[in-house]
Amino acid sequence: MVYFNNRVEPQLYSNPRHQITQNQGYFYHNRLLYYMDKLEKTSKEGFNHIGKKVDEINSKQDKFLFSLWEIRKMQRDYENRKRIELENVTDVIQNMGEKQRKTGANQLEHFMTKFAQENEKQRKDLEQKLEVIDARLREKETNEAKEINHLVEKQEAAEQNRLEHQEQISSQLEDLKKIQNQSVKSSQAIVKLLRSLSVGKPVDSITVRGHQIPLKRLISYEQETDLATFLQEDGNIVIADAHQIVAITFPTT
Repeated sequence: MVYFNNRVEPQLYSNPRHQITQNQGYFYHNRLLYYMDKLEKTSKEGFNHIGKKVDEINSKQDKFLFSLWEIRKMQRDYENRKRIELENVTDVIQNMGEKQRKTGANQLEHFMTKFAQENEKQRKDLEQKLEVIDARLREKETNEAKEINHLVEKQEAAEQNRLEHQEQISSQLEDLKKIQNQSVKSSQAIVKLLRSLSVGKPVDSITVRGHQIPLKRLISYEQETDLATFLQEDGNIVIADAHQIVAITFPTT
């Protein structure tokens, strides 16, 4: 005949490592707090990194816009110089004679043609530079946006993992508490049974820390210390703490 606490699965106590103590419960609780603090710190560092990336993008955009402003300024300065030169030529022609006027007109036409050609060339050069700068700016904005999206996704995944890990550890702690409570109840049942046995009661075996120990009979039981003394078939004496016994069997009659 075998006595087990039916609320406890015997395999939970088949190995010494499954004996749950209050200190182990504190250990898992502290480990949960440690992971929560660590994941929260990682989350804050990720958001700070994203903020720095956004500041870098804004700084690069400001530099590109300043370059565009300088090119526009150079173009206006060039047009102002040509306008002043044209006004000077016009003043000179008005003060010339007829022959000189024709010569001046030809020179003015030549100057205007050259001015138009140079102005057109410079305009095309500026447009090409602006296109290159605009393309580079768009490319950088796209790359930076992709990088920020990647960081955000990574941060969100880390936050999700933190929550899942936190939930998993909380569940494990609850399971440990249940096992610990069941272990205490099982131990109390064995102690109660041994206290009720009479000295000399035949006992077939006990199971302690996953090991089954063959016995012959109960010799004595100390109520104050809950230490049970048994006799084996070969005459050896076995002393066991009742709180460590998870199963006890008696000979069938």
